[in-house]
Amino acid sequence: VGVVTGWRASRHVIVTPLGVTRRQALPPPRPWGLALVGAAVLLGLVLFSPGMGEVLNSLISYDAQTVVLLVAILLAVLGMVSLAPWLAYRLGRWLGNRSASAVTLLAARQLVSDPRPSGRAAAAVGAIGLIAGGAGTIAADVFVGPTGRGADPFFVGSFLLLGLALLVALVVTTSTLAVHAVESLLDRRRTLASLVAAGTPPS
Repeated sequence: VGVVTGWRASRHVIVTPLGVTRRQALPPPRPWGLALVGAAVLLGLVLFSPGMGEVLNSLISYDAQTVVLLVAILLAVLGMVSLAPWLAYRLGRWLGNRSASAVTLLAARQLVSDPRPSGRAAAAVGAIGLIAGGAGTIAADVFVGPTGRGADPFFVGSFLLLGLALLVALVVTTSTLAVHAVESLLDRRRTLASLVAAGTPPS
């Protein structure tokens, strides 16, 4: 994944014969993730719409319905991850056109120029929340539902491990966002120093 990411990023870097390196502007993100989210919503409507339970039970087994539900959750997560950079880009443009302060304008323009890291971080947090919500729904069915098994040690341990994994993923995502913020500040230190020299408040 690292090799592929580096190769894709280096395609937009150009070195001139004078030894000057410049970076081409990346094209804005596209909202193709809407198709995945739409497919997930459609599957969810089919699974949970009133009157469809009997039809599905006559067509496919309960295990097959569970697989369809997991596919819908996977499509929703992938759609959120791919859609978040586009949403960050659109939000940055909207804020930039309506900002009344230099601080908001600078933040919006920085978001527009590089929306993918912020979008990916927001998508990761959203995906963690979505999976946690799905796990909570399944846990309620397992422990207190009509076929509940009570405090079965196997299921208690399984859901505790899932919660721990989600917590670790949240910590890693937050740390990644913090590292990217520091890296972007270091990359723009000359620009920021020029702004401060021109009278922009450091805060």
